[in-house]
Amino acid sequence: MRLPSSGMGSGPQIYPDAQIVQVDRQSFTFYAADNPDVRSFLDPISSAMHTRDRKTFGPNSNCLAGTRQGVLQSVRSWVDGEALPTFPVYWLCGPVGCGKSAVAQSICEEFHGKNRLAASFFFYRGTERENMSRFAATLAKQMEEAIPPTAPLVQTARSSPYFLERASPQVLLEQLVYQPFGATFSLSEPLQFLDNYDSLSKPFVRGMRKLSRRLLRMPRIPKRPYLIVIDGLDECSQTAEVQEFIDQLLDFFKKYPFTPLRFLITSRIEEHIRSHITKDPDLVHVVDLTDICPDDDITTLVLHEFGEAAKHNPVIRNYPGTWPPQEGLAKLMEHAGRSFIFIKTLLDYILKPNEDGSTPMVRLQRALGMHPGLDVLYTQTLNRSKNSPHFYNVISTIALSRQPMSISDLADLLDVPPFEIFNILLPLQAIIRVPGDDQHPVTFFHTSLRDFLTQEARSGPEALFASPTHHEYLARRCLHSRHKRPSVQRYADDHWLDHYGACLEAPTRDPRQRTEYHLETFLLPMLPKPTSPTWSGFQALISLFNALVFEPNPGSLLGASLRADSCSRATPVPKELIKRAAGDISSSSKHFLPCFIKLAERSPFDLQLVLQRRLLTTHPPLFEAHSIHTDLVLSGLHFFLQEGQSTPTHSYMLLHWCHHLAKAVEGEPSVSLEFLRANRATTYSLSVLESPDQYLNHALWVQSDSTFRSGVEAAINSIRDKFSDVVPSSWDTSFPRPDELNGITILSLLEVRHPDRGGHEER
Repeated sequence: MRLPSSGMGSGPQIYPDAQIVQVDRQSFTFYAADNPDVRSFLDPISSAMHTRDRKTFGPNSNCLAGTRQGVLQSVRSWVDGEALPTFPVYWLCGPVGCGKSAVAQSICEEFHGKNRLAASFFFYRGTERENMSRFAATLAKQMEEAIPPTAPLVQTARSSPYFLERASPQVLLEQLVYQPFGATFSLSEPLQFLDNYDSLSKPFVRGMRKLSRRLLRMPRIPKRPYLIVIDGLDECSQTAEVQEFIDQLLDFFKKYPFTPLRFLITSRIEEHIRSHITKDPDLVHVVDLTDICPDDDITTLVLHEFGEAAKHNPVIRNYPGTWPPQEGLAKLMEHAGRSFIFIKTLLDYILKPNEDGSTPMVRLQRALGMHPGLDVLYTQTLNRSKNSPHFYNVISTIALSRQPMSISDLADLLDVPPFEIFNILLPLQAIIRVPGDDQHPVTFFHTSLRDFLTQEARSGPEALFASPTHHEYLARRCLHSRHKRPSVQRYADDHWLDHYGACLEAPTRDPRQRTEYHLETFLLPMLPKPTSPTWSGFQALISLFNALVFEPNPGSLLGASLRADSCSRATPVPKELIKRAAGDISSSSKHFLPCFIKLAERSPFDLQLVLQRRLLTTHPPLFEAHSIHTDLVLSGLHFFLQEGQSTPTHSYMLLHWCHHLAKAVEGEPSVSLEFLRANRATTYSLSVLESPDQYLNHALWVQSDSTFRSGVEAAINSIRDKFSDVVPSSWDTSFPRPDELNGITILSLLEVRHPDRGGHEER
């Protein structure tokens, strides 16, 4: 290599200050440029280097000793080529606050101490570091100091007219960084392959290298590569220049695969970065920092900060007992949601003096209610996609769904093509994890994003707010759509009622109007047509609804039975009762009853009467079906003496069977005295009872319930009024024991005695 010579020769010259530099048989001509406006683009940004004052020029982050050991060792092994295959570029990605800048700072300091850090640049939005205009100059200034043989080439290049104001960042990088580094270490040297052959003798390799250096007049090639660290590439506002930088970087390593140089790049997962940096998987090693669990590191950080504060803060030292308590620490770390930046912010608020004079103990409780302060980031990021036609439905569904869903599941549930969902989510990868396959769900990086979307005061009244009314849309999609994917059908079966109940919790100025709206648009469409084969079954179901829903405390009992005692995921009533009452009815009709219960709980008026009047105008035969109370009485005989039952159906029958008996006696001509004497309650377990007292104790427990006692009195009164020749006694604690062979009659259950048979006198 021959360094700058004198001018270009005699005679007139267009650029009289031109100089020639010859490197490896190639000549480069450089021209002087003394314009101060041009030179401003060549001045490095000292606040972008790892040696900056981090308290003044952020990010102010570094790994605490003993933390992040896994990822730090991963970077060390990559730089040193200990892990195969060797990639020249390492992309450390992850959401905001996960510790990327801290890792970058720690790596810079470590390799600077080893004299192997060529340069670093920390992008920072809102400062002079948010663009690439002085990016190359900053890298070059550090490189010439860290690697002195590159200095002459860098210094000479600075006087070239290539660096006029309109020069692109790519030209600056090529002339200030790539060419000086490449010329210094002669990247075209063919002898680098010798490092890959252990069988060659060391003296032979040393001899060949000495000959190579003598012939090419170049400095010694480093045994281990140099490192350039680029932090926060997503903070650069020039997205097109960022993409061009990545493309140029990968092209450089394709051309010179044995370059003794490594690039560590950290950023959020922005699509304009991801789409370019992952184009060649042979050159880039990708590590998502969220895949490396930080819980232990956050615990170490929290304990360290509280421990240091206790040494210097007399308030903490004199606090009686241990502070903070383990429960408080656990809540604080859970609230941080694996975000280093958020936990650090909370610790600063708790432990540093506050103007309001509050103690750290008080501030700890306040901190548990704070949100991470990422609303501006969330708004800016979401706005990138909010003009897409399906944006609201997709984002609101992700925010309000009861479990995470894959992109194909979302597409099936919402009836939106998968490519449309990808188009919405790809620009949002800084805050939403978008999987690369269909096996993994779409998730938020931090739970605070869900809070942001579901709180109107934070996300605003426009397209970003996931309103509770979107639950109604999801309930309709679950109920009325045919889903192709089994996973989506399972979700619809399991969570349709959750979504419907949640939509009713949305605030409303007119509860009556909302109720009428849901009757007309949600419930009535579930009814089958009178000509449908399932119409008679639905008549019985409505009768069952009339019998059950307004009995004492029906909502809790029947609501519980939907989960614990149903013959299918969407069956709205206990399976034993639906089989006896309605038989085989359509699935949409089965959804009617639980929806009605949800709506009735939030209705400002008697919804049953409103529904009856409404149905009589459109379905006259509906309430002409016989009363189902008789069927419930007969069904109850099956449940009444069962042992070891704990289902909602069993509990309902024990408490309300007598109420249905009273109504059957009053309203059903078929319920005669013979009916009461002939039908018997039996028990499968009676013959194996160890003691009759076990049955008696069970009956006495039922009898002690006020609901049950009131039902017994109602049944006795109904029988007395309908059958004048029967004089029933009041309920007695001497519960009759059943006949093991024949069971026990309905009258015996009530201790009803005929006068001419020596019945008890009424007390």
